[in-house]
Amino acid sequence: DHGSIGHRSTLYRELLHIPLILRVPGTAQRGQRATQLARITDLAPSLLDWCGLPPLPDAQGRSLREVVETGKGDGRSALHRIYSGFNRDRAGPANVREGWRNEHFTVIRHLKQLPLTQEGQPFAPWPDPRSNRDYLVFDRIEDPQEFRPLPADDPRYSEALGLFQLAWREQEAQVLRIPHSPFALRYSDPKSAEELA
Repeated sequence: DHGSIGHRSTLYRELLHIPLILRVPGTAQRGQRATQLARITDLAPSLLDWCGLPPLPDAQGRSLREVVETGKGDGRSALHRIYSGFNRDRAGPANVREGWRNEHFTVIRHLKQLPLTQEGQPFAPWPDPRSNRDYLVFDRIEDPQEFRPLPADDPRYSEALGLFQLAWREQEAQVLRIPHSPFALRYSDPKSAEELA
């Protein structure tokens, strides 16, 4: 994919673009095609909205109802991360990439897995093997296939990076607000209650 052999190793459009087909009973729209960005996390809020039910309080997605009914984008963006235990481009650490896209831009960056610490698994930016850039930034309006990264001195490059960084900060803040069960309750004991008695 995207000029190489294999799948599930990049965050380009052709690996992330999945058609979403909806049929909403009771609506007049038939055969309508919307090209706006949708995420898998938007599906549950959308279905609840069309059913007239309240949104989930901790849902990460947003309803697509207005986008579908008006045909207009609402400024949503999507964050992506891929982690695989091998790297086809070069020998060594795992293939780790982060990406972000909205209706105008795509940003992709490679990360290098650093040695494990007590705080967790750290990562550091790692230049793209083909372009030697820390970030690949694409103007999806001018380059919908994402083959021509913008140069770092292009004002759109800085604009896209700023939006990418803001989206990651907002996502991290949202994740921290989601209640988590205590660590001990997330995993069951490998032995049953009878075995422990």
